[in-house]
Amino acid sequence: MVFFLLMFELEKSALHSPTSMLVFQSPEKIYHYKIYNDTVLDPFHRLYAYHNLSKLNVSVMKEAAKYFVGQHDFSSFANKQRNDRVVNPVKNISRVDIIEKGPILQVEVEGSGFLYRQVRNMVHSTYNNLKMILGFKFYV
Repeated sequence: MVFFLLMFELEKSALHSPTSMLVFQSPEKIYHYKIYNDTVLDPFHRLYAYHNLSKLNVSVMKEAAKYFVGQHDFSSFANKQRNDRVVNPVKNISRVDIIEKGPILQVEVEGSGFLYRQVRNMVHSTYNNLKMILGFKFYV
């Protein structure tokens, strides 16, 4: 009985030590979203990238992506989760990069955490809004 109490006290005190608290601090997370930016889709990318039928103006997308950086309430970009867990919608986005790798545009979003389908909805709403506002200027 004494051994059990001793182990319990050790485990309980280990949870409150400064070194064990590092386990509970989440590091920055990076989310990758891919857009296949060519008229003909490579069949090997069919399941792994969103296909756009015409080439996008990447510089305009990079300019628009800057507005996501910072701490914002992203509740309008989240889908309802399957469970009823309450999640704080305020997230900190530290970086949004759009990298061209041949016909693939890789959107990298780095932040403290993400809501359910947040980045996917951010990219699609940016794409749809720029297409609607700029019309043909959005395409190369």
